[in-house]
Amino acid sequence: MLSRGPTRAAAIEAPSDVGLTPRERDLVNRVVAGYTDREIARELGLTEQAVKNALSILYEKCEVRNRLDLVLFAVCYRIEPR
Repeated sequence: MLSRGPTRAAAIEAPSDVGLTPRERDLVNRVVAGYTDREIARELGLTEQAVKNALSILYEKCEVRNRLDLVLFAVCYRIEPR
């Protein structure tokens, strides 16, 4: 049988360690749940700018470009709070 490349499961295989802290995982899950930056800031006792800065760091860490990409990343790799 000829191989046609990686299987679908292999194509979405999660990195061995995404390297997110529990706080970052919490932030990702709030984004997935549809929270705005303002809502996240209010619940975590942060400024809205602090949330935006944290999201920028997450985008880099997860190698995504925006909020939607972060949500897709989280769903694909099953990012859950620890």
